[in-house]
Parts: sequence; C-alpha cells; structure tokens
Amino acid sequence: MMRSRRLWMVLGLLGAAGCGGKDAGPFGDLLARLPADADLVVAADLAESVRTARAWADELQLLPLLQASQELKDLVQGQRTALDQVIAPLRDRLGLDPFKDLGLAAVGLRMGEGAEPRGVVVVKGAFPPDFLGRAFPDAPVESREGVPVVRLEGDGEAMLAEGVLVLAHKDLAAAAFGKPDPKRLEALLARHPALRGKLEPGFLLRGSFLVPAWVKQQLVQDRPPAGVGMGLVTGLARLDLELDRQVRLAVVAADERSAESYQHLFIAIADGVTGSQHAARAVAYMALCLDLDRLPDLPPPVRLLLKDDAALATSLEVLLPPPAAAPEVRREALGVSLRAERKSFVAIGLVGAGMVGAFLVPAMIIGMAMDDADRALEEAAPPAAPAGEGGAP
Repeated sequence: MMRSRRLWMVLGLLGAAGCGGKDAGPFGDLLARLPADADLVVAADLAESVRTARAWADELQLLPLLQASQELKDLVQGQRTALDQVIAPLRDRLGLDPFKDLGLAAVGLRMGEGAEPRGVVVVKGAFPPDFLGRAFPDAPVESREGVPVVRLEGDGEAMLAEGVLVLAHKDLAAAAFGKPDPKRLEALLARHPALRGKLEPGFLLRGSFLVPAWVKQQLVQDRPPAGVGMGLVTGLARLDLELDRQVRLAVVAADERSAESYQHLFIAIADGVTGSQHAARAVAYMALCLDLDRLPDLPPPVRLLLKDDAALATSLEVLLPPPAAAPEVRREALGVSLRAERKSFVAIGLVGAGMVGAFLVPAMIIGMAMDDADRALEEAAPPAAPAGEGGAP
C-alpha cells in the first residue's frame, strides 16, 4: 500500500511538472520555450484581438449614424471589402487566414549590452504543413530530429511542429525548438511574476519589462544625471501591462523616492484620462452645435457624418460614453498600479492627437512663413562686393 501511494505521488508530481505553467494559464507551453532570462516578455491572444476588432466593426455598422445613411453604411462596408482584398493574396500565398487561423502568441526578448536584442517568438495556429516553404520559399531547409528547420536571413531560424510556429535567434533556437521546459518556465515567471494569474474576460495581452542595469547606465551617460525625469527611468525596476476590457499598468520601483514619483505620475495619468474623456465629449457636442456642413471644402464623407445631428449624438454616446468608473491608482510598498477603462485611453489618444494638430499645424505654418521671409530677404539683399574692391581709400 505504501509503495502504491508513493507511486501515485510520483506520478502526480510528474503530471504537475508536465503541464508546466498552470500559473501562466493557457500560455504555459508557449512561455516555456522563451529564454528564462528574457528582459521583455509579451503574451497575446491573437484570436481574441481579431474577435474584438470584428465586434467593434459590427458595433460600428449598427450605429444610428450609419443606419440613417446608406451612403455611410456603404462607405464603411467598402473599407472592410478593401481590407479583405488586401488579405486575400496573403491567404493564397501562405495557406493561412490571419483573421481565423492564429491563436495564442508569446514573445521573449533578451537585451544584451553591446549586442543586438535576441529573442524567441512562439505562435499557435492552424498552419498548413508546408507553411515554412510558403512563407520562406528561398530559405534553406534542414531536418533536426525529423523536424524541418528553416534558416532565415541574418541569425534567425524557424520551426513548425504540431501547430506551433517558433521563430528564434540561432543562439536560442536549440532550447526554443525542444519540448517546453517547466524549469525554464518557472524561472521566467519568477523573473516576471505579472505573467502569472488567471486571464480576465476580453483578455488581449499582458507584458512585462525588466529594465537592464546597463540600459540605465547608458542613459545616465548620454544625459545629465540631473536631467528632468531621469529619476523615473533609473528608478524603474519592472514595468507591467495588461490589456483586456480594462487597462492595467503597474511598476515596481527601485527605491522609495521613485515609488513616490510613479504614484504622482499615475495620479496625473488617471486625471488626464478622465479629463480627456470628458474633453473629447465636450468638443464633439460643441461641434454638433455648429453648422460645420456649410464649410465649402468639407470632404463628402465628413459632410455625410454631419448630415444627421440626432443620429450623430446618439452614436457619440455609444462610441464615447461617460466614464463608467474613475481610474484607480494603488500603491503597495515599491509597487504602483493604475487601472482604467480601455475606452478612456482611446479618448486621451483622440485629445492628444487633437492637441498635436492644434499646436503642430500652426507651428509648421509659422515655420514655413518664416522660411519664405528669409528667402525673400536673401533674394532682395544686394550681392556682396568682391574682396579688395570698393571701401574707403
């Protein structure tokens, strides 16, 4: 009985090791192929990203603005058709539909001082057996333990086996092409603990970046040590990001002063995100009160957008609703985190682009006008007298 119990215990331990990466969820097998000392790691659900983009496109099709205008509906549908026409040759050449046949993916990048970054990319998908030949028709192929390996330009290699495509630097290929290593996975998760944990609904990606010490030293050498904001760089130990229905940004600071600085920064970002969402709505509603469709040089698609104010206002509430919850900033010891709605960051992007346009375009116009004035002055100035001619006797 004791021997039987020990046997089951050993089998249980082997099974736990074999599944390798329950803490990393469905990404365990992919992460176990990455270098354990990777500085940057990103895990992404490509299929969910496609579903999210399609859901947004479908939501766009159902907007009251489009329902009220067949011309606009045709315009949006034409854009989707054009995208399909661009993707179709890719499907034919690769035998793979990037919008349907790709699943999970992971990237691990090692940043060595004085050397080009070296990394591994792992993608799960419904790849055709001859995918490598289709994707890299001119690359030499060799067999390693019965598995075809393609040597790419530069220092890269590619392998495809059992629906898993692996692209790796030649120095990392042997480990990446072998079976997933639970020990390597545990070492990677210890280095990047943000990769652990269950996936939230609507998960798109999570990433973790450890700033190498040599990068900080190089930055300090290139810039004055007292430079404004340098403390945020040199005081950063790790940066984590997760994107699903929300955006979660977190840092681990190197010291107490840096943690306090990041707390202030995240509070500023949180207020900026909230303010931008309100600002974007305010600008949009302000535009609705104006007769912008009377502008003489307004492009036809924009004129169509402005034709129905009621439908435009209703659509605005769908695309850019008021914030459902305020962004949240937390600090625990040297860790600082920010959580906010994904649409809030879309709003801050729109406002940021508007601010850039508001300042950059006039600056460019003023700059071009000054250049024209300089050229006019140069052309109007009399030619310089040759040396030795003219002047006082």
